[in-house]
Amino acid sequence: MNTKVTIWHNGRCSTSRKILEALVSSDYEPIVINYLLTPPTAEKLKNWLESGGVSVNSLLRKKEPLYKELGLDKSQPSPQELVKLIIKYPVLMERPVIETDSGVFVARPAAEFIARITQKKI
Repeated sequence: MNTKVTIWHNGRCSTSRKILEALVSSDYEPIVINYLLTPPTAEKLKNWLESGGVSVNSLLRKKEPLYKELGLDKSQPSPQELVKLIIKYPVLMERPVIETDSGVFVARPAAEFIARITQKKI
């Protein structure tokens, strides 16, 4: 497979594991980055947001308790605020995020993204 694929992954997340498994079984050779240990840089996050593939809203993990603790359920952070939040609290980033030559994707819902993977449409 010639498509370069990077998965920003959390091994404790069943969705992230399913997406990684689908990539490998579809003959992709993904670069796996544990984003909790190696969060994306401010530059990378800004590039993701500017690419149009992801939005501030799609990058935030709303089920994370810290999301409510920080009051994010009552406010909409700006892209600049989001970048700072994810760098400070990488657990707030929705997972997994997939980077390919054709774009950046938050792989949700998982079933739809797995279908794209198996059809070689990423």
